Amino acid sequence: MAASNVRSDLSKGIKKIMVVFPNIEHKYHTSGENAGLLQRIDSDVASKIKELVVEEGVANVEEMQRHLTSFVMKNVTPAPSRTKRRFAPTKK
Repeated sequence: MAASNVRSDLSKGIKKIMVVFPNIEHKYHTSGENAGLLQRIDSDVASKIKELVVEEGVANVEEMQRHLTSFVMKNVTPAPSRTKRRFAPTKK
């Protein structure tokens, strides 16, 4: 129906600019707290991981997560949400 209206208007010499905005649902990208899932690890957190592995010999994932949680809570203010992967990397 819209195409026929455009053709009709063009034949009458009427020109319009049509703008179509995407749906507010954000279908094709994450938003809100989930947007943090695609963030790179914070450089201080990455340095801490390296320190814990090289100097402390931490090899257990759960132990590493405990150390990182403690590090972030002490050094990042205000404390970020635990869903922000920048400060709370996944086990991968």
